[in-house]
Amino acid sequence: MDLREAFEAAGFCAAEPLAEQARRQHLSRLGGEIPAEVEAFYEQCDGGTLQRLSCRAYPLSEAVGLMRIYNFRADIRYLPFFVAVENESDPCMVGLEPPLTGYVFQHCHDDVSRILAPSISSFFHALASQDDDEFFCIEEAAFLYPKDLSDAEQATFDGMMARSMTDLE
Repeated sequence: MDLREAFEAAGFCAAEPLAEQARRQHLSRLGGEIPAEVEAFYEQCDGGTLQRLSCRAYPLSEAVGLMRIYNFRADIRYLPFFVAVENESDPCMVGLEPPLTGYVFQHCHDDVSRILAPSISSFFHALASQDDDEFFCIEEAAFLYPKDLSDAEQATFDGMMARSMTDLE
């Protein structure tokens, strides 16, 4: 399923994409290589809303700004890209480099963080199957991501979460 189909299936209302020059300027602030699906996401939209679940995808300028604001020390670069409107402190992020390139995970500041999907399109596909509700819920069965992570993927994710939790203490 491509991104556009995933958007439609989820009921995501995409905002008009930025002009290419503006988009490239924001993406360059991320440093390093940008995963193809992250580029494709922002080529097709500059964020948007999912009203039925009270969620939104960050516009690129906001996502890049938040990347610098969040005090999550990590072994990899990541981009905050999606959030429940009533829960701005627990954003969904996409990994920007190995071993978690393209993976979508939610960082829960006061609960268990976990990987939700192997890609942005898979994430929106899972959103499409989530029951209409007033909020986005990672406990929804669609997000029970079944893939066994490699040792490197799991170690990186566990390390990121452990360090970010100690930042809160």
